[in-house]
Amino acid sequence: MAGLVALAIILLAAVQVESHERRDVNDMRLNDLQGKIEELQQTLDERAKTRDQRLREFAELTARVHKLKESHCGPREFECTESANHCIHDILVCDGANDCPDGSDEKNCGNPAHAGATFKGVILNSQCQTENVAKNMQIDIVGEKRYSDFPTISVLELLVTLDDHQDLYNGIYSYGRKALVSFGKGGGGLGMVCYFDTDDGKFCKAEFLSIVSKEVCGTAILTSD
Repeated sequence: MAGLVALAIILLAAVQVESHERRDVNDMRLNDLQGKIEELQQTLDERAKTRDQRLREFAELTARVHKLKESHCGPREFECTESANHCIHDILVCDGANDCPDGSDEKNCGNPAHAGATFKGVILNSQCQTENVAKNMQIDIVGEKRYSDFPTISVLELLVTLDDHQDLYNGIYSYGRKALVSFGKGGGGLGMVCYFDTDDGKFCKAEFLSIVSKEVCGTAILTSD
């Protein structure tokens, strides 16, 4: 009997030792996994910073190109491509009639902000007086109409997502300005003008402004999905 008791004690001690060893191994595995998770998070943070930096550099380069390509025309005028210093009003662009001597006002008349298009980007800086300052932005064009008696714009309905918040906005695409303009349905708050700087319509530089004061309070770079 005493021998059986001794054997039981030895087996129990062995089980306890094995249990401690397993616990130590599990702790080591958990610590290793935690370390890998922290390394992955650091890598993702660095990539996010790199992406934001590239977007800022792109915005700066775009601004420099704008200065180099500064037009001789007024703010609501279109400069004819091959006719030096020849300007027409932007409401005459893409209206189906050649108003420039070279016909350049009727070229590149596609609408990048067409129904079904999606644009995503990061808000680079914002001093707009809003309740929450968003970082990520997405615009889905959910409706589009172009009227034959006023073909120089397309009337749009936009679904705008700022981080996790969504809202519907009215807007237009101006063919003369190559710009997407949006404003709240209530007619107040913030508006946005997004200028398409390339003919392929893959990028647009957004400016957020107060509808009341017309002052720019934020910028973003948006790319087509």
